[in-house]
Amino acid sequence: MGQTSRATPSINPSTRVVSWSPYVDFSVGDSRMRVIQHIAYDHDRDILLARYMDTMGDEATYAWVFDDRKIRVSFGDKNSDTYFEATLNEDHSQYIGTWHYPDRDSPDPAENIVYTRVQNTGEDTH
Repeated sequence: MGQTSRATPSINPSTRVVSWSPYVDFSVGDSRMRVIQHIAYDHDRDILLARYMDTMGDEATYAWVFDDRKIRVSFGDKNSDTYFEATLNEDHSQYIGTWHYPDRDSPDPAENIVYTRVQNTGEDTH
Protein backbone atom coordinates (compact mmCIF):
# COMPACT_ATOMS: atom_id res chain seq x y z
CA MET A 1 0.00 0.00 0.00
CA GLY A 2 1.38 3.41 -0.92
CA GLN A 3 0.22 6.62 0.63
CA THR A 4 0.87 10.29 0.08
CA SER A 5 0.20 12.45 3.08
CA ARG A 6 -1.11 15.93 2.66
CA ALA A 7 -2.18 15.93 6.32
CA THR A 8 0.90 15.85 8.52
CA PRO A 9 0.41 18.02 11.59
CA SER A 10 2.52 21.08 12.24
CA ILE A 11 2.80 21.52 16.00
CA ASN A 12 3.87 24.66 17.83
CA PRO A 13 4.84 23.34 21.32
CA SER A 14 4.68 26.76 22.98
CA THR A 15 1.05 27.38 22.01
CA ARG A 16 -0.13 23.80 21.46
CA VAL A 17 -1.71 24.89 18.19
CA VAL A 18 -1.99 22.22 15.55
CA SER A 19 -2.61 23.00 11.91
CA TRP A 20 -3.75 20.31 9.52
CA SER A 21 -3.85 20.09 5.74
CA PRO A 22 -7.22 19.03 4.37
CA TYR A 23 -6.62 15.54 3.01
CA VAL A 24 -4.55 12.37 2.61
CA ASP A 25 -4.41 10.37 -0.63
CA PHE A 26 -3.99 6.59 -0.47
CA SER A 27 -3.14 4.18 -3.26
CA VAL A 28 -3.84 0.50 -2.72
CA GLY A 29 -3.00 -1.38 -5.89
CA ASP A 30 -4.87 0.45 -8.64
CA SER A 31 -7.41 1.96 -6.25
CA ARG A 32 -7.09 5.52 -4.97
CA MET A 33 -8.82 6.93 -1.94
CA ARG A 34 -8.99 10.40 -0.40
CA VAL A 35 -9.40 10.90 3.34
CA ILE A 36 -10.59 14.13 4.94
CA GLN A 37 -10.38 14.87 8.64
CA HIS A 38 -12.16 17.75 10.34
CA ILE A 39 -10.26 18.47 13.55
CA ALA A 40 -11.46 20.61 16.46
CA TYR A 41 -10.04 21.28 19.92
CA ASP A 42 -12.21 20.14 22.86
CA HIS A 43 -11.36 22.59 25.65
CA ASP A 44 -13.23 20.62 28.34
CA ARG A 45 -11.22 17.43 27.72
CA ASP A 46 -7.99 19.13 26.51
CA ILE A 47 -7.84 16.96 23.37
CA LEU A 48 -8.27 17.25 19.63
CA LEU A 49 -11.23 15.43 18.14
CA ALA A 50 -10.99 14.40 14.50
CA ARG A 51 -13.93 13.39 12.37
CA TYR A 52 -12.59 11.04 9.66
CA MET A 53 -14.41 10.62 6.33
CA ASP A 54 -13.22 8.89 3.16
CA THR A 55 -14.34 8.36 -0.41
CA MET A 56 -15.30 4.75 0.41
CA GLY A 57 -18.05 6.02 2.75
CA ASP A 58 -16.25 5.20 6.00
CA GLU A 59 -16.35 7.63 8.90
CA ALA A 60 -15.18 7.62 12.51
CA THR A 61 -14.16 9.91 15.37
CA TYR A 62 -10.65 9.87 16.83
CA ALA A 63 -9.19 11.56 19.91
CA TRP A 64 -5.69 13.05 19.46
CA VAL A 65 -3.40 13.54 22.46
CA PHE A 66 0.07 15.10 22.21
CA ASP A 67 2.73 14.68 24.89
CA ASP A 68 6.04 16.28 23.92
CA ARG A 69 6.97 14.36 20.72
CA LYS A 70 4.52 11.49 21.34
CA ILE A 71 1.22 11.30 19.48
CA ARG A 72 -1.66 9.01 20.46
CA VAL A 73 -4.71 8.76 18.21
CA SER A 74 -7.45 6.72 19.84
CA PHE A 75 -10.56 5.33 18.21
CA GLY A 76 -13.48 7.12 19.87
CA ASP A 77 -12.30 8.04 23.37
CA LYS A 78 -8.73 8.98 24.34
CA ASN A 79 -8.55 5.93 26.65
CA SER A 80 -9.62 3.44 23.98
CA ASP A 81 -7.67 0.18 23.73
CA THR A 82 -7.59 0.64 19.94
CA TYR A 83 -5.10 3.40 19.18
CA PHE A 84 -2.26 4.60 16.98
CA GLU A 85 0.90 5.67 18.78
CA ALA A 86 3.76 7.52 17.11
CA THR A 87 6.83 9.64 17.78
CA LEU A 88 7.68 12.88 15.98
CA ASN A 89 11.26 13.37 14.82
CA GLU A 90 13.31 16.32 16.11
CA ASP A 91 12.22 18.85 13.46
CA HIS A 92 8.59 17.63 13.45
CA SER A 93 8.79 16.80 9.74
CA GLN A 94 7.97 13.11 10.19
CA TYR A 95 6.36 10.71 12.61
CA ILE A 96 6.46 6.93 12.76
CA GLY A 97 4.04 4.70 14.63
CA THR A 98 1.74 1.74 14.58
CA TRP A 99 -1.80 0.76 15.53
CA HIS A 100 -2.39 -1.15 18.78
CA TYR A 101 -5.38 -3.49 19.06
CA PRO A 102 -6.86 -5.15 22.17
CA ASP A 103 -6.65 -8.65 20.68
CA ARG A 104 -2.88 -8.44 20.08
CA ASP A 105 -0.15 -8.75 22.69
CA SER A 106 2.06 -6.19 20.97
CA PRO A 107 2.10 -4.26 17.70
CA ASP A 108 3.85 -5.72 14.67
CA PRO A 109 6.86 -3.51 13.74
CA ALA A 110 6.32 -4.50 10.10
CA GLU A 111 3.08 -2.51 10.26
CA ASN A 112 4.79 0.80 11.11
CA ILE A 113 3.30 3.78 9.31
CA VAL A 114 5.52 6.68 8.33
CA TYR A 115 4.02 10.13 7.78
CA THR A 116 6.25 12.76 6.18
CA ARG A 117 5.47 16.44 5.72
CA VAL A 118 5.36 17.29 2.03
CA GLN A 119 5.76 20.66 0.42
CA ASN A 120 2.42 21.94 -0.86
CA THR A 121 2.91 22.73 -4.54
CA GLY A 122 -0.64 23.95 -5.00
CA GLU A 123 -1.26 21.15 -7.49
CA ASP A 124 -4.03 18.62 -7.00
CA THR A 125 -2.87 15.05 -7.69
CA HIS A 126 -6.34 13.96 -8.86
